[in-house]
Amino acid sequence: MSSSKISKNSNYAVQIIEHLSKNQFKVDESSVKKIYGNERIADFPLVVLCIAGNARKGKSFLLNFFLDYLIHKEQNPDKEWTLNDKTKLAGFEFREGEDRTTMGIWAWNHIFVIEQNNGKKVAVSLIDSQGTFDNKTTYEDCSTIFAMTCLFSSIMCFNVFTDLQEDKLNDLTVFVEHGKKIAENLGGSGKLFQVIFWN
Repeated sequence: MSSSKISKNSNYAVQIIEHLSKNQFKVDESSVKKIYGNERIADFPLVVLCIAGNARKGKSFLLNFFLDYLIHKEQNPDKEWTLNDKTKLAGFEFREGEDRTTMGIWAWNHIFVIEQNNGKKVAVSLIDSQGTFDNKTTYEDCSTIFAMTCLFSSIMCFNVFTDLQEDKLNDLTVFVEHGKKIAENLGGSGKLFQVIFWN
C-alpha cells in the first residue's frame, strides 16, 4: 500500500507501523497519538479489531465490510445495515493480482463511537496488517507482523482463505507466543487479544 491517503467520507487509512526491511519496523508515534489520543473517545472503552492472515487472501476486502457497517451504525444507529447493489466497498486499499498491497500496519484514522444494545457506548478502531507468507516476506517478519497485531487487538480476526488446517494453527501458535514474549518484555502481563475468530 502506498503512503497516499485513502478517503471515504473524509476519513482514510493511516500507516502506523512501517516495514522498513528484513525484521525492521518503525512506529509512527505521531499518527498513533493523533488517532488514539483524541478526546472525543477518551471516556469510552476501546475495542480494537485487527485482521491478520496470508497475503492476497482478502483481508483488506473483508475489513471494508466492517468499515461500511461501522460507518452506517455510527450515522444511523436505529437503522439496519444491509448490503445492496449501491454498496461501494472502499477504504482499506485492495486489488486483484498476486502483488502484495498492504505493507506494515494501517489503522483507520476515525474511531467509531457505537452504542451497544445495552445502551452503553464503545469506541471501535479498525486495523489492517501486512499479509503473511508471500514470496517476499520472511518467516521471522511474518511472526513479528502477526505478533504486533496480537498486541494491538482486543478482537483478532485470523483470515483463512480455505480450510483451517493444522499448519495454520501451528503458525498461529508460534506467532501468538511471539506476541506474548514481546508483551512480557515490555513489562505487560503477556495477555493479548480478548477474542479471536476465524474467517
